[in-house]
Amino acid sequence: MDHPQDRQKLIVTPPGRLSFPAVFKPEKKMEGDTLQYSVTLLFPKTEDIEPIRKLANETFRARWPDPAKQPKNPRKPIRDGDEESWEGYAGHWFIKAKSLFPPGVVNAKLQKIVSDSELYPGCWVRAQIGAWAYDTKGNTGVSFNLYNLMKVRDDTPFMKREDAEGAFSAYADKAAGDGSDDPKNYPAGDKGGDSDLPF
Repeated sequence: MDHPQDRQKLIVTPPGRLSFPAVFKPEKKMEGDTLQYSVTLLFPKTEDIEPIRKLANETFRARWPDPAKQPKNPRKPIRDGDEESWEGYAGHWFIKAKSLFPPGVVNAKLQKIVSDSELYPGCWVRAQIGAWAYDTKGNTGVSFNLYNLMKVRDDTPFMKREDAEGAFSAYADKAAGDGSDDPKNYPAGDKGGDSDLPF
């Protein structure tokens, strides 16, 4: 007889902003971890995420149906972004979803996306997810499985890098032969000299 969580229920999330995507290439979060595909999804607190909460609670109760035997402090699969310092997390709930297999990825027209340049941190997506309960080495809780992603719309990327023109504007050669390559003409900076610093 199969375990209840083997018959996994799948739902599609509301639109959420994508963070820390490992969608086209699996990654290890820590040394010794298994390579996995993963995403973090941020949902504005004004968004109704009750289907996600319901999925997590149903999965928890299926694994521990007897209230007397339920873990007292399970790890929460839905977390408060106001408790984090990452860009864009304030004012949001967030979840993580993982898979050992590459998720399917499409755009709003159901066309396949194959490039991470299109699926970047900060864009909006929907995810098809399932859930499973775990009890490993004293850690208990519910985690989400990632199945498929749909990119919904673009937005300002998280952690956008400064462009090259801005990064080197102070060093630019404004006119040929103006001596800009002379170190004396570089912007003033810290000359160091603190003997107790390691580098």
